[in-house]
Amino acid sequence: MNWNQQRTNEAPDPVAGNPNIAKVYLTGVYVRLSVEDGGLGKESESLLHQEQFLIRYLEQHPELILTKIYRDNGETGTKFDRPGFSMMMDDLRHGVINCILVKDLSRFGRDYVQTGEYIEKIFPFMGTRFISVLEDFDNIRPNARDTLMVNLKNLMNEAYAKDKSKRICSAFDAKRANGEFNVKYAPYGYLLSGDKKHPYVINPETADVVREIFSLRQQRMPVRAIARLLDEKGYLTPRQYAIKIGIRKKPMPENHWTDTAVRRILENLAYLGHMVVHKTEARLYQGIQKRKVDKKDQIFVPNVNEAIIIQEQFDSVQGVKKVSKRSSKKQKAKTENLFRGFLYCAECGRLLYAEKSKLANGKEMRYYHCPTYRDHHEKYCPHKAGMREDKIKAVVLEFIKSQARLAGEIERRANSASLFHLEGPNGRSRKDTIHDLEAALDREEYLLKDAFECYVLGSLSESDYLFSKAKHEKQMEALRAQSEKAKKNEGKGILEMVKSNSYVQILKSLTRARAVTREMCEALLERIDIDKDHNLKITVKYRDEFADLLRKIGDLEAEIHDVG
Repeated sequence: MNWNQQRTNEAPDPVAGNPNIAKVYLTGVYVRLSVEDGGLGKESESLLHQEQFLIRYLEQHPELILTKIYRDNGETGTKFDRPGFSMMMDDLRHGVINCILVKDLSRFGRDYVQTGEYIEKIFPFMGTRFISVLEDFDNIRPNARDTLMVNLKNLMNEAYAKDKSKRICSAFDAKRANGEFNVKYAPYGYLLSGDKKHPYVINPETADVVREIFSLRQQRMPVRAIARLLDEKGYLTPRQYAIKIGIRKKPMPENHWTDTAVRRILENLAYLGHMVVHKTEARLYQGIQKRKVDKKDQIFVPNVNEAIIIQEQFDSVQGVKKVSKRSSKKQKAKTENLFRGFLYCAECGRLLYAEKSKLANGKEMRYYHCPTYRDHHEKYCPHKAGMREDKIKAVVLEFIKSQARLAGEIERRANSASLFHLEGPNGRSRKDTIHDLEAALDREEYLLKDAFECYVLGSLSESDYLFSKAKHEKQMEALRAQSEKAKKNEGKGILEMVKSNSYVQILKSLTRARAVTREMCEALLERIDIDKDHNLKITVKYRDEFADLLRKIGDLEAEIHDVG
């Protein structure tokens, strides 16, 4: 049976006879296959079937121009952070396509709430046409949003996804009980073996780098020095190597060895041949999204793969780490690091670290340095010189005092606006002002009625009556508006908001502050960015609250000006 004959037995064409349809739509075809349906590995026959089905549909609808095909192979429909889907949404935002075509809604997504959000809110807002062939759904139909079948189908899809999630979790639990491991990636130094019970095999190209890292640390070389040495020798980082051999595709901005990368290797039990599994879990049928599992609940399985590092060397390295931690804690206990966790490098974005140095007069001074420059110099960050703590304190103290003055000014303006609303213009009470306006309104209503009576009795011509009527009604409208403004007591509300704002009250108490304290920083500051020229950009926690208060006070002052 050819395609034209087959089409006569299908549901009615969703676009036929609709005069509102544009002549041409740049169409993106979206196909998806989840891993539980047989995705991953090779190009799936099911994906190919979806594409062929939708291309045949396009051939019957010349107004739909095939622009691009988006594929997600091995991606679950319960989440929307899929590579193909994300690329499609980016193209949609940039105008590459303005129509999406899917075989059925389950290919688009199995989460009822999010699928409905896209179809009923996001796509109409973006002016996007959405067609699901098997459900005979087209969102440009006048009754599209009322299609009950779409919602029911979405609901069934979600129930199906939860049922499938339960069965998959049960299957994974059974595999673990049978000694099989479901892993996608091997740690740096290993490759995947293809054997479910012994998933890792030593990679001769990178295993020697792992051994060298352990050897250097065993000799008590600092972690940052190890990272710098690895860069100097030109060793690829774990992520760079994964990209090189095609395991990972997305490049990362950080393309050099870091302290964190070295520490992860030094702490990884996999190099002893052990497996630690169940580090994360996701059970959709129980409403559990992907999350980390506490170490005590993780599953430890010893001697699964060939070891790269012997136990004695691993233990020796962990001993170096413990000694280093004790020394660090002892040093930190001596003096308080006032700006710990607040200072960032404006050039590379990393958190600055503190280090003490002696001045010429013999006194100790804390300096804040950029770790990227420390580890790699100008190659990755130009922030060369550290900044003295006392200079940072001086700038921050002056900033806090200026903010205290701003808080006082906000309260003064709020109080002034409130006083005007309570007293009224020219010092008269608000009550008297309202009484005068209502009396004037009553007079205008009386004059309008009098004009109408004169017109009925014949003592006032029609043209004179209409002129008088228009004049009185205009005056009455103005008086009603003034009366409504006078009755509002917005100023009192603004003053209460200001007086109850904790940041305003904290800052007012710091008008005469003589020194910066850790408590001040924690209460008021979000972060401080320092550039290579030692310029500070201070971000406060209350910036949105103050902006909102100033906007409301400004609106109130403008209203007062109009009334006055």
